[in-house]
Order: sequence, then C-alpha cells, then structure tokens
Amino acid sequence: MKTIILKRVINTLDLSIIGILMTDNYIPFALTLELPWVKNQINISCVPPGTYHCNKIVSPKFGNTFEVENVPGRSNILFHGGDNTKATQGCILTGLSFGGTLDNVLDGCREALDRLFTVASYNEFTLKIND
Repeated sequence: MKTIILKRVINTLDLSIIGILMTDNYIPFALTLELPWVKNQINISCVPPGTYHCNKIVSPKFGNTFEVENVPGRSNILFHGGDNTKATQGCILTGLSFGGTLDNVLDGCREALDRLFTVASYNEFTLKIND
C-alpha cells in the first residue's frame, strides 16, 4: 500500500495550519490547509499527528475523495477542495498554490485532489501526519 506524508510547515496557532503532501520518498505534490489544533475536538480541530488508513469514498457533497479513518474520537474526515478554513469542519483541504488572502488561502483545489488520486494510485493509502 502506498504511503503519503503530510508535513505541517506553518502553524498560525489560532487561524490555520499549512502543510505539504509528499510521496514516501519526499517529493511534494500538493499543499494542505487545516484548522488549528483544538485538542482533537470534532469539526473544529485538525487531525492529530500519527499514521492513518485512507480509503477512497464517494461523498454526497464532494464526490470522489479519500476518508481518513481511525482518528481517535472522530469520523467523516475527508480530503477535499476548499480555499480557506471556512470550507472545512476538521477535514484536510488540498491546493496547488497560495491564493494570497485570508479568504483565498489556496488555489487549484480540485487539481490538487486529482494529484492525490494519481499519487495514491489505489483506492487506499497510508497517511503519515508529521508536525
């Protein structure tokens, strides 16, 4: 099974966390945007660092995507597009570049998710989240 690494690189503490998605040999392919750490509270916190299984699902709202499974005390955590933290409730947003404003932090959201599907190359992968 493929392994994908999420390396968190910028933590604004109260606004957001920006990360880089990389292959298991550390080749970056997309950016991420998450909510800040709020003690793993449902819908308002990022995912705790750790190793998780991700499965391809079809979301009624986001279409084909991946769900992050086995997060302690949480469920329905998805990878999906979105340009700012108002677009997430504890999920991991993907993008290709920075939008430049607080209302548009990420650009290329759908394209980044497409890259995730290409890199994963299967219906599942292992996600390693590192702070």
